Amino acid sequence: MENGWIKFETALDDLTLAEMEFDQYSMISFETEDDLIPGLCGLTNLGNTCFMNSALQCLSNIPELTRKILSFGNEINAPIIGAYSTLIKTMWSGEHVVTIPSSLLLNISENLPRFRRYRQQDAQEFMNYFLHLIHQELTSERTLITDLFYGRIQSSVKCLGGCHSIETNEEVISFLPLPVANDIDEYNILYLQSNDFFREEPLNGDYYCSKCLDLKTARQKADLVLPLPPVLIIQLKRFTYDLDSSAKIDTYIDFPLRDLDLGQYIIQNNDEKTNVSTLYDLVAVSNHTGSLVAGHYITYARNDRNKKWYSFNDETIREIIDEHDIVTKNAYILVYIQRTTL
Repeated sequence: MENGWIKFETALDDLTLAEMEFDQYSMISFETEDDLIPGLCGLTNLGNTCFMNSALQCLSNIPELTRKILSFGNEINAPIIGAYSTLIKTMWSGEHVVTIPSSLLLNISENLPRFRRYRQQDAQEFMNYFLHLIHQELTSERTLITDLFYGRIQSSVKCLGGCHSIETNEEVISFLPLPVANDIDEYNILYLQSNDFFREEPLNGDYYCSKCLDLKTARQKADLVLPLPPVLIIQLKRFTYDLDSSAKIDTYIDFPLRDLDLGQYIIQNNDEKTNVSTLYDLVAVSNHTGSLVAGHYITYARNDRNKKWYSFNDETIREIIDEHDIVTKNAYILVYIQRTTL
């Protein structure tokens, strides 16, 4: 350990995935016993796999998810959960400063061949697919994934053309996608992005009312439905795509490390509202630096053992001394934990 950095270097050019798997439990000693902190374990980049490493470090630092994964025994008949459980046990053993997630990647790529190609991928897409695969392997309708991550949004449309009827529709979400304005000169805060998502919008003649049997003016609104998810994952939609081009939006968004309050976005007149904690605290951020063509992912995460923040850049880990450094224009995925679950 030097200047707050933990670093492990190895040559990967001549290693096969099988050799990486064999070597992944190589123990790296810290200089002193005090340095042995569970959870401070880097992940080797297997070739453009920083997207996976960043997503895994975010998930690793969700306390309740890690506790549940660590409770699974070796006899579990689920290859992805088994590989992930082994990885998490290594990362939180306090005996390793780096490990190689090759076994997990092999099992994931058998279900999702796109991840075999060792090219840049989207960290949010990987995280979403990965959580879905865990949910599938647990084989029941309700799992630790649904219990921790799933929330509901109700969309309502009110006809303003005469009947004033309201049509509602509920959608289950595991990520909250928030728009990011392409305006680097403006000061933006997360609440403004949330307000844009949940605000009431006019539908001027674009809404077909099933009661009026005609196109009518209407108003559309989205609201959160209780219960709120214990883990809230926010995706800041920085990437835009069309037929001719793609681009990244580098707008700085100021987001809170503590006390994110979702109370104003919960559907009104809900009897449960007064008895629910609507406050969330940040535990991890996946950051995307560079461009769409040449980008890199780094995670900032709060260690649950010592409550300190660290930067996870593949194999390299450093402590973040100033919490102001956590909020940057590169923030892409924000992981919040409901206050009652901390």
